[in-house]
Amino acid sequence: MFAMVFDDVCGAADAVQSPVTAGASADRGAIFFLGDPLSTLDTEWDSSLRLMEAHRRRGEEATWVSFDDILIRNRTLFLGGVRVGPKDAVWLRLDPSNSVRWYETIRALCHVDAHIVNPPETVLTVHDKRSALGFSPRCSWSVFSGRQLDQAIGEMRRLAIETAVLKPPSLFGSKGVSFLPVGDEAAIRRAFDELLPLFGYVILEPYLGPGGDEPPPDTRVLMTSRRVLGVIERLIPPGGGWHEVKRGGPLTATQGRLVAEVRAFLEARGILLAGLDFIGDSLTEVNVSCPGAIPEINMFCDVVAEDLIVEDFWSVHDASPAAPAGI
Repeated sequence: MFAMVFDDVCGAADAVQSPVTAGASADRGAIFFLGDPLSTLDTEWDSSLRLMEAHRRRGEEATWVSFDDILIRNRTLFLGGVRVGPKDAVWLRLDPSNSVRWYETIRALCHVDAHIVNPPETVLTVHDKRSALGFSPRCSWSVFSGRQLDQAIGEMRRLAIETAVLKPPSLFGSKGVSFLPVGDEAAIRRAFDELLPLFGYVILEPYLGPGGDEPPPDTRVLMTSRRVLGVIERLIPPGGGWHEVKRGGPLTATQGRLVAEVRAFLEARGILLAGLDFIGDSLTEVNVSCPGAIPEINMFCDVVAEDLIVEDFWSVHDASPAAPAGI
């Protein structure tokens, strides 16, 4: 059952208790992680759990909650029966999905008086794949129908594009991405028909890789609005699955310029944490929904990224005015 209640007129929310903030300092409140159920997470490789552990190592209260722990009364957010106060903070760590539940949860959280990292309104408006086009323009089609697909394929042929990439518009891990010859219209159609019912449209782009059957190296830059935490390269096979990871080399001049532009973009919108994906010098994603890769960054870049992120979190949080107390 979807345990979210709005404008509760039945009095049920009156039974929710005030927060118990043992472990929170007088100047800092409790930390909540709103994420997917713990049973669904890979405890060794999950970035959200690393962030929660980083808070706890500092002696700070950090509690994990999920969909079923959410209650909203007017503009006040309750998580796990605890009122989220003006000094508290909520890490939004829900992996995007094609479910209405995910989108409606994020929409509802836009209207609560609480400090949420990253702000839900930016999670909804900073489209991870299409927002990247604003920084790194390139040929790309958002295809909503079979007729539009035929038109896009025709344009690709006129542009002498040999290989097309079909991918879902929202985060879907690395799954659902296909690299197909432009001339194989039947295969493109099958891939399109599989993705369209899930998301409503499909992104179609020219292949940016090295050619042949080898997938392109995907450079992940994990960063806060204050600094770059690390760079890795991931070789993601078509269709998803396990990927090879290695330390990324120095950013190219173009990549460095785009990272600086995105950092200013993040800071202006109150976005603390993001993952940037490059293929060559093309920025392909600006992931602000639930950026990950902390364990890989730690392993290959000789840092403890979660500690640096929490350090930047408190630097931003302490400099910001407290959220309204709610009604």
